[in-house]
Amino acid sequence: MLHAGLEQCARPLHQLTTEQWERALRVDLTSVFWCLKYQVLAMMNSGGGAIVNTASSLGQVAIQNASEYIAAEHGVIGLTRAAAAEYGARGIRVNAILPGIIRTPMIARLTEDARFSAFFERLKDRHPIGRFGEPSEIGEAVKWMLSDAASFLNGAAMAVDGGYLAI
Repeated sequence: MLHAGLEQCARPLHQLTTEQWERALRVDLTSVFWCLKYQVLAMMNSGGGAIVNTASSLGQVAIQNASEYIAAEHGVIGLTRAAAAEYGARGIRVNAILPGIIRTPMIARLTEDARFSAFFERLKDRHPIGRFGEPSEIGEAVKWMLSDAASFLNGAAMAVDGGYLAI
């Protein structure tokens, strides 16, 4: 599992530069393509396996001022499903995990920034579970998705988001 994410530009679409747009797609979507390409090649030679891509719960919905991020995350889900359809018969399962807001160093930095702290408090209220997630919670879900216990899971986009998408 690999996800090299960027912070959103926090600009409306009409204010995004081509550079900001292309950078988001390159880091958040094209990187997943390259990983998938070489993981699939290796797994075709070794008899199969399981891949879990990291997208975001925002890969299923949208928010304002994040067009570049939303487009890339929706793309990761589409790419995941396309790969699942192409390689399932070869014994390669491809799924995506869709984390909500997870307490990573980037999120910790943003929640402590006076410009964003009120925004993150409102976001916390949007999570029915009443808090943000922990990295280990995403790891546990991915561990299951990669295991033989999830052998019938293919092409899924599983939200692990404290209920963010439920409301």
